This record gives sequence, C-alpha cells and structure tokens, in this order.
Amino acid sequence: MLAYLDRNGPPAASAVPVLLCDQCLTPIQGDVPNSGIVIWRNHPDGTQELAHVHKGPCARAIQAARPTPEWNWEELDVWLAHLVHNTKAPFENEPNVEFVAPRPSQWRQGKYERPTPPQ
Repeated sequence: MLAYLDRNGPPAASAVPVLLCDQCLTPIQGDVPNSGIVIWRNHPDGTQELAHVHKGPCARAIQAARPTPEWNWEELDVWLAHLVHNTKAPFENEPNVEFVAPRPSQWRQGKYERPTPPQ
C-alpha cells in the first residue's frame, strides 16, 4: 500500500512516500533479498485484486490465504516504470480505448456497453 511516513531527518523533517508490504506492513526497500513485487489476480466478475509485497514469505502468505483464482506477479521496479509511463500517456497508440468507472474500473478495448441493472 502507498503511504506517507513521517521522517525526523536529517537534513530536515519531512513526510516521505513509501510502499508498505500489504502482508507485514513494513516498507519495501531497494534491490535487496526480499525486495518487492506486485501481485494481482482477476476475478470472474471482472474485479481485480492487487497487493504490493516482499518477495518470498510475504507473497506466499497472501497467495496461500486466497489461492484461487491464480495470482500474477511483476517485479516492483518494472511495475513502477509502467505506472509512471501510464500516468503520462496511457495507450497513446491505441485511440479507441476508454476508461470505464465505477466498478469494476478497468480499461477496455473498443466501445463499452454498460450493463443494464436488474429490475
């Protein structure tokens, strides 16, 4: 999860953005053993689940607690690079993509027909 942590300094006190592991709630830091990955899975109803976790025990614990559907994963640095790119120019070469919100919020190719709510 993304959070701001208060830092006492030096050189000065500040609030710094960090990614906390969704399993153990400690910061995911750097390129060290047990650095971070992003895991996600898509549910049949179109919703998606995503977690930022340490490699190894934290990732295995989340996946074991919720084994199906199957989880996908990506290295945190790769995922962050994609996120930065997509906040600037998502799908710049695909003009017929539209963002559909609310629930489930997701990108879809082509025209999206909103389902009619049950009567």
